[in-house]
Amino acid sequence: PRPLDIFLKAIPYRLIFGFVAAFLVWITPTLLPDATQGLPLLYVVFLLVCYALHQVPSPLNPPNCSKLAFLGGNWPGILALYFVDPLTWKECQGGTESMDNTCRNALEKELCVSKGGKCVTTLDGFYVETAVCAAIGVLWLLWGAKKIRYVQSLSHNVEVDQEETK
Repeated sequence: PRPLDIFLKAIPYRLIFGFVAAFLVWITPTLLPDATQGLPLLYVVFLLVCYALHQVPSPLNPPNCSKLAFLGGNWPGILALYFVDPLTWKECQGGTESMDNTCRNALEKELCVSKGGKCVTTLDGFYVETAVCAAIGVLWLLWGAKKIRYVQSLSHNVEVDQEETK
């Protein structure tokens, strides 16, 4: 009678899994210091388990939600990839002179390297996006869950009213 309850229960799981994926990205350089030697079996197993767990709630979405998620789920990914670099904080470290260089554009990067420095990432935009998108997801869930429950209660009441009039 309330098919979207399953959908509402799957959303927090998907939101939490965003942090699991961010953790996977964070530990990957540690687990793969030299990827030219191939991928360690433990890493591949960990990656497959994470992917499988991510896919668990997908079938829980009702068919119409899945179609909408497919149509609306492609362009935000491209937009999110675009914002990773502008949200990344870098600074020039090392070099012959002390500089206040944030390596924000090609000119600053070139200046840093020409002075013997190196542009070092201090905060990766991917993690900033993960936190912002999770916050948006939680806010949507707080707002949307009430609306979804309300809509489901309406449809249930309409069915009950129709049954009583027969």
